[in-house]
Amino acid sequence: MKKNQEITMQYTNVEVSPPSAKEAEKAVLGACLVEIDAIEKVIDRLTPDSFYYPIHKVIYSKIVELYNSSVPIDLITVYEGLKTDETFITQGNIAYLTSLTSHVASAFYIQKHALIIKEKEIRRNVIYNCYELINNAYDESYDIENLIKDFSLKSDEISGRITANDVSTIGEVVANSLTRFHENQDLIKQGGLTGITTGSFALDKKLGRYQPGNLIIVAARPGMGKTAFALNTVTAAAMEGTNCAFVSLEMKPEELVNRMFLRETDKFRSDILKNTEAYDEEIMELNRVAGTIEKLPVTFIKNRSINITSLKSKCRKLRKKGKLDLLVIDYLQLMNEDKKNNREQEIAFISRELKMLAQELEIPIITLSQLNRSLEARADKRPLLSDLRESGAIEQDADIVILLNRPIKYGLKELENDEGKIISSEGIIVCDIAKQRNGEVGDILLRHNKTVTKIWDYSINV
Repeated sequence: MKKNQEITMQYTNVEVSPPSAKEAEKAVLGACLVEIDAIEKVIDRLTPDSFYYPIHKVIYSKIVELYNSSVPIDLITVYEGLKTDETFITQGNIAYLTSLTSHVASAFYIQKHALIIKEKEIRRNVIYNCYELINNAYDESYDIENLIKDFSLKSDEISGRITANDVSTIGEVVANSLTRFHENQDLIKQGGLTGITTGSFALDKKLGRYQPGNLIIVAARPGMGKTAFALNTVTAAAMEGTNCAFVSLEMKPEELVNRMFLRETDKFRSDILKNTEAYDEEIMELNRVAGTIEKLPVTFIKNRSINITSLKSKCRKLRKKGKLDLLVIDYLQLMNEDKKNNREQEIAFISRELKMLAQELEIPIITLSQLNRSLEARADKRPLLSDLRESGAIEQDADIVILLNRPIKYGLKELENDEGKIISSEGIIVCDIAKQRNGEVGDILLRHNKTVTKIWDYSINV
């Protein structure tokens, strides 16, 4: 108990003033009082709560009020609006207001001063939120899931305040786009490609690879090869040096690694990974493959009860450590969040949070998803976007939707390839790009082995 008391004292009775920037606050207020357009440069960035000192809060609040009412801002109008305010009267009155104008010779540096004030506000908020979280953590009656959720929400809220400017001119955006274009062209000329490989040359060409900020939905009915498709991408990407994280809510990491073993070789029987005695040469081959796989930059997140809040926290930590360039989730409908909402609202919330996470971390996120049974009533058994299970929001949030189908599973022994020829559907996965926000849609044919653990391009004979 004594140790806990010491920790409480250490964190909650800090005898120092919270972070603040008195001179910067004075400079901003002074600039607003002497130059007509000064307030326009900071009003989107600073609120009254951004100011630490009470008299500065009330002065800035009055300045904002006058600006929103289209009333000129100067010493007289601000004083007239504050002359009955108790805080203003007791902490300085007109003499203090007048003195502020001597703290700035020009409004030229007002934005820089505003950033200093904003930084101090964020630091104060971090401190206040940490105090609250510490107190809740000591309260044994406070639900642990709510504590974790509070921590994540407060982090999100604070992170959102750090952005210096949410507004960009078209000139700035054009310049950024041209810079990215020329960087991509230089990379292509050197024989490289931007983005993260899908594991298929044909898909890479059709999609332009997976790009940062993309939310990719890979959907299918059970047994169609969703997990194999995802592992194919992860293994291929990891072999190029991409740091991958795989969230499996259905299979153990050991089961996934066994599938990766089978993907890399056909020189041992799949049965030896279960209860079949292996030959000496099979053991040697397994050890060889394992030696390759164990060096790949792949992380497994294996908490089967993980929710979006805890997932975001884990991903931020991995990204900060430089260990996350691609996230794969297997699969969406196994995730849970708020039990108060119905399932459709819950999935919609998770889908939207994943899209925002992809943009925040600037990584592609691949999420596997189930399709409903509607396609089984169709003659061609072809999946459609409307078959996405439990929420139309999935389609709306996704940048790319890929629908997988194996016609042979439905007894359809033939299909038409890209050249219009009728071919056997045995060993074929139809990869339907049903949505691509910035590109073409259409089918890509892929091949798979008998155990559906290895997937490759239809044009390549293995």
